[in-house]
Amino acid sequence: MSKEPNTVATSAKPSRSVLFGAAFLMATSAIGPGFLTQTSKFTAQIGASLALVIVLAIIMDITAQMNIWSIVSVSGMRAQDVANKLLPGLGVVIAILVAIGGLAFNVGNVGGVALGFNAMIGLNEKVGAVVAGCLGIIIFINKNAKTIMDKVATILAAVILVTVLVVAIISEPPLGEVAKGLGSFEKLMDTNSGMFLALTTLLGGSCGGYIAFSGAHRLLDAGISGPENIGHVRKSVLQGCGTSGVVRILLFLAVLGTCMSGTQWIAENAEAIVGASNPAAEAFRLAAGEFGYRL
Repeated sequence: MSKEPNTVATSAKPSRSVLFGAAFLMATSAIGPGFLTQTSKFTAQIGASLALVIVLAIIMDITAQMNIWSIVSVSGMRAQDVANKLLPGLGVVIAILVAIGGLAFNVGNVGGVALGFNAMIGLNEKVGAVVAGCLGIIIFINKNAKTIMDKVATILAAVILVTVLVVAIISEPPLGEVAKGLGSFEKLMDTNSGMFLALTTLLGGSCGGYIAFSGAHRLLDAGISGPENIGHVRKSVLQGCGTSGVVRILLFLAVLGTCMSGTQWIAENAEAIVGASNPAAEAFRLAAGEFGYRL
């Protein structure tokens, strides 16, 4: 008797560039204008106690994304297809919600690029938004977009890390107060402190909407799936969440350094950051002058 051919597709061997690309695609998806604005504003409002919120948000982010990436990669199916297997029609609902959220988030991301151009070279925000939209279109009509995205996401993640690290060092944050803030559990449970709202908001900005699916689906596009690759997938999750988490911590330290001198709270700087149209850029200006703002 002849044996039937094996019809199970073999997954691709993971390359370092694809794994890094997926990790940093997710990280740079998370580090958008909302990420920068929320972290800056909450730091200026809550102060050193936000350290506890950030640590908890990073732990929850890793837990959620590890679960999502593992299910998607082992099953070899996209998230909406997994949902349809569990409950017919659920995947369609999820796809619609993610599409609506993705549209809203990416309108914000185009606006974020416009704010970046304005801060760097003084370009009008409307012109910057048009340029950003055109850049997005060029990327998506390019046949080599996947390769380009892997490389660009990796480079941008490194640039973001170095940039925020430089400003965090310049601002000289009070690390003693940060250490005290890590023990602010009672304040976290106080509904009037704003810390629980900050936690849910930062967590949503880290792994909400399409963010958690972007890296996992990128690996599927590269043919990386199946139980044999789960170790590589989880390592990629840690790299991505670690990158966005480190940027969050450094941004928090940079903003806190502008709002505190030792144990002294500088109310006027905090109010300037909260009231600014571009809070992160304003914090950088207060920390490092015009150089920090342009950076």
